[in-house]
Amino acid sequence: EAVNEAFSTLSEPASRRQYDESLSRAAGRAASHAGAPYPSGPAEYAAVSVELFCSLEAMLGGWQEILLSLPSHVGQLRVPVWVPGGSRHGDTLFVKLEGLRLELHAQLRQLGHARFSRIGDDLRTVIECHPLHNLLRPPIRIRTICGHTLTVSDAGTRVQKRRDVRSFAGYGMPRAGQRRGLSERGALLVELRVRPPYAELAQLAVLASPPGGGPPP
Repeated sequence: EAVNEAFSTLSEPASRRQYDESLSRAAGRAASHAGAPYPSGPAEYAAVSVELFCSLEAMLGGWQEILLSLPSHVGQLRVPVWVPGGSRHGDTLFVKLEGLRLELHAQLRQLGHARFSRIGDDLRTVIECHPLHNLLRPPIRIRTICGHTLTVSDAGTRVQKRRDVRSFAGYGMPRAGQRRGLSERGALLVELRVRPPYAELAQLAVLASPPGGGPPP
């Protein structure tokens, strides 16, 4: 909600002018408090480096927010930042704050993901199949990074190898430099692993063991 409000403020010319004026007044108070005059004429932008931690979903493209700490008597400022689709870990985004004469250098830090790992524009995931999968042959479906349901294996289909890698074009990350909505995407690599029966039996044996570690009654 805060990001949407900030984006609305920055998108309307009249609201943007009020936003810049409020920043100028805040910066003027900060400079006066420090005993240095706030420049009234054109001045160079001071660079401020910050880190922006983003989830893999955020790297698909969208608005994120940076909380910028100013002097205590001024407070904190929430700065909306547009993350282009296809951005990668280590990319730097530049955001100018006219009222404060600051230029934010936001370096992207991609957070880990529970299901997907990223390889360039491609995504990779592993699905562990039950040892009886090739006997029962149920369908295998997963939810992609965009929230779509993708059928990886149809009902009645065997997993031919113990480790079977399948590629699905267009279900990976957006390729950098593409226009929003028309982005070409990388592939989604799905590795199917059929667990060996002895692994399942070993797990059942552990569950059947008493807490003391002795033989089951």
